[in-house]
Amino acid sequence: MTHAHTLTRHRDIQAWVTDRKGMPAIVRGPNRFGEMRSRLAIKFRGMGRPDSIASNWRCAFPKTAKPNMN
Repeated sequence: MTHAHTLTRHRDIQAWVTDRKGMPAIVRGPNRFGEMRSRLAIKFRGMGRPDSIASNWRCAFPKTAKPNMN
């Protein structure tokens, strides 16, 4: 049986992704109105879109990079 758990805290998301050898990435694509937008994605080693741009956690979650903000 598969269990699902939604992660909402940035540090929990980062820990989950890092434990699975993933990293944040930026992907460009159309939104539902056809406008090109950037969005955060998770890229795992050997998987993912070839057009994704590697990122770091500071760029992925900019508010948590500031002191005293979690």
